[in-house]
Amino acid sequence: MRVSRDGGKTYGPVVVYDSVRDNLPPLMHSGWPPCACPGHQVAADATERQLQLELSRVVPGPILRGTE
Repeated sequence: MRVSRDGGKTYGPVVVYDSVRDNLPPLMHSGWPPCACPGHQVAADATERQLQLELSRVVPGPILRGTE
């Protein structure tokens, strides 16, 4: 991953993240990379609210198991 902090004019060095080695929490949505700037945070919050709404509509059913 390379990160730009000036709107894409320049980029930092390549950094590799390993979710296990770096003890990262699981992603709660597919937006990557998670951005904390004010503009993207508003969009991320709206996406998270929409995801939670959709998940609240899921009705859990019986757990189906294969032949053991």
